[in-house]
Amino acid sequence: MVTILALAAAVLYGTADFLGGVASRRASVFAVLATTVPAGAAVVIVVALLGEVPGLSSLLGHGLGSPTSVGGWGAAGWAALSGICGAAGLAAFYAGFAAAPISVVAPVAALVSTVLPVGIAVAGGERPTSRMMAGGLICLVGLLLLVAERFPGLRLGRLPGDIAVERDRFRLYVPLATSVLLSLVLTLLLWLFGRR
Repeated sequence: MVTILALAAAVLYGTADFLGGVASRRASVFAVLATTVPAGAAVVIVVALLGEVPGLSSLLGHGLGSPTSVGGWGAAGWAALSGICGAAGLAAFYAGFAAAPISVVAPVAALVSTVLPVGIAVAGGERPTSRMMAGGLICLVGLLLLVAERFPGLRLGRLPGDIAVERDRFRLYVPLATSVLLSLVLTLLLWLFGRR
């Protein structure tokens, strides 16, 4: 069930990203936010109310009327901070869509947005499986390929810090920056796999 909910969230977030990106190209970022945020709030209220319906409460969690739905002041503080960060992130996200191709902004934002929660989960003691790490590595390779396509000067072997000297009959190539980058990536992977 968790996997189905995660996939549904990914599909819905991806659809929302695309629709918001298209809207951001036709209207100002704040006009788009002024429409999307209240519409999203209406959906959240309906889902919270449906949590009280027998049979759905186990799927959706507790509704607005249950004693555990509100939580203490600590929960309210975290929720308020989440709302502030979410609104600021959404504004930056839509501004990115207005200025750059959706095919660049969406995958970069999606991948980078996973770093914080996954990092905190790992720091809190959770250990990703080898399949999860392989999936993360595939995403990281995809991001690197995307960046390399957009910035041709930043390809492996041609990074700033790589030394290349060419003369008539002499060629010297020392890939310092590329070697350091690959060493860091391999060290991180060996460390992650060695912790099991």
